Amino acid sequence: MNIYYTYAFLRRDGTPYYIGKGCRKRWRTRYGRAIKAPDDDKYIIKLKTGLTEEEAFKHERYMIAILPNLHNLTEGGEGPSGYRHTEETKEKLRGPRDEAFRELRRKLTTGVKRGRYEAWGTDEERRQRRLKRNREAQRRYMKRKRGLDI
Repeated sequence: MNIYYTYAFLRRDGTPYYIGKGCRKRWRTRYGRAIKAPDDDKYIIKLKTGLTEEEAFKHERYMIAILPNLHNLTEGGEGPSGYRHTEETKEKLRGPRDEAFRELRRKLTTGVKRGRYEAWGTDEERRQRRLKRNREAQRRYMKRKRGLDI
């Protein structure tokens, strides 16, 4: 299938600093890269589209060979294209699923909120905090209402 393409990440002055091969939306991927992708899409260009995977690998190698000052870690034409994990590897990646592991994970993640660790407390403590917030909100409302001349 001719769904592959080669692309370049450009510096602010328009010179390329990285050449890559991709399909679908690979050129827009910002995470999981060894080389930082530009924040703005105007600094990413597709060099050649409508290629087979083999043609894309060849073009990537060619562009890396002729362009100076690239940050590519390899000479191109590599990559895990089409790689599928074995069932054994998938199971290892999933991690243990026994009850002891779940309990430990539950203890470690209790109170995690937006990346910060906060002790949320027991149900009763949470209920007390909620009631206190409601009472304070009610007081503020009544204070504003009394201050208005109706």
